[in-house]
Amino acid sequence: MTRRVLATALLLAAAAQPAAAGGFVNSGDIWERMSPEIQTAYIQGVNDAANLIFVNDDLPTAIVKVARTRCLIEHKTTAANLATEITNVYVNNKAMMKEPPFAIYIYVMGATCKDIINQERGRMGLPPI
Repeated sequence: MTRRVLATALLLAAAAQPAAAGGFVNSGDIWERMSPEIQTAYIQGVNDAANLIFVNDDLPTAIVKVARTRCLIEHKTTAANLATEITNVYVNNKAMMKEPPFAIYIYVMGATCKDIINQERGRMGLPPI
């Protein structure tokens, strides 16, 4: 990549404002305008993407992904249940409204699945989080 192309790419990246990107679900306000069915489908996609293990994931990242999936199975969590949890975080904590649903998903799953995440980390010789 030439220096000019690299400089242009860096300038464009610096000027980008993803939080203001139209058409994306990037806040609680947008989440609340979605129907429960769309929220359910959306969070199912978030979950699927968040827990896909990539070849280049480091061990702690892969363990969290496996643990979150195990947690969903053990708690018999459905996408609809998860969407309701996301909604409840927004309703009960207005300070979180500026956060995208993906961030709320990570927050909810971290709190709900902490014990299972630590069990999986322990099986691999890692300390608890």
